[in-house]
Amino acid sequence: MQRDSLVFQKNLLIAIVVLFWFAQYVYVPFQTPYLIGMQVSSSMVGIIIGIYGFSQMALRMPIGIMADKNGHHKFFIIVGVASSALASIFRILLSPEIGFFIGNILSGLASAMWISFMVLYASYFTKCERKAPKFIYGDISSLKNNDSISLFFIVLYF
Repeated sequence: MQRDSLVFQKNLLIAIVVLFWFAQYVYVPFQTPYLIGMQVSSSMVGIIIGIYGFSQMALRMPIGIMADKNGHHKFFIIVGVASSALASIFRILLSPEIGFFIGNILSGLASAMWISFMVLYASYFTKCERKAPKFIYGDISSLKNNDSISLFFIVLYF
């Protein structure tokens, strides 16, 4: 029974990862044209686009340290997923400038939680088996911004 539970947890985490990165990047190709179409100035669009990377850069190290000290990576995953969802809600409900600015900060926070996904997934394996998850998640990490992530997960699953 415990082995079945572990397999379920691994599969659940992979599904969460797919949905997480989908939520993080589904809007990206349309963000700039949408904001320009909504009469947001080009300089503000640049600030909105850049705040995602800046917030991720500024938060990744402190969050990683807190996650390592705390050791409860599921909590950080939940915060990351909630931040991603909240970012989408702000983008929908607020004016384009404010909604996308706050949304991109929250998306940066969510992406900064990525280390907890990898650490939790690796914890599902013995030390001898840990080379495989690092390889798999390393590939996932490099593909996450790519359309081929769906194909990768389908091939991985079957």
